[in-house]
Amino acid sequence: MIQNPQSEARHTIRVSRSIEATYSHDCPPIRCRVEDVSETGMYLDSRHALPLGQLIRFSLDLPDENPDRPIEGIGRVVWTEQMLGAGIEFVELDPADRERIRYFVAAVLFGVDPA
Repeated sequence: MIQNPQSEARHTIRVSRSIEATYSHDCPPIRCRVEDVSETGMYLDSRHALPLGQLIRFSLDLPDENPDRPIEGIGRVVWTEQMLGAGIEFVELDPADRERIRYFVAAVLFGVDPA
């Protein structure tokens, strides 16, 4: 079996786009910004500390064809930058919402207005 030398690298396309979001773990929902997103995860721009491995509930206000229906799911904190934000891996996400994110990423990547 041949191993990929970039096995630790991301395998999905990630785009930079500021998106309104909320998240919570053992607290009331916190408003924040998502600064980049892919179909497998996102970067939360938040000054609130999130411990590695913490599961969070999130809601994204994706600017797409369904602006009145946020994407909701559960994610896991996979890395943090103290007082800056955290990398979140999606662990529970409806397949239709994952498809919405995939379409949004492609639209941003190819310069198409996703809304």
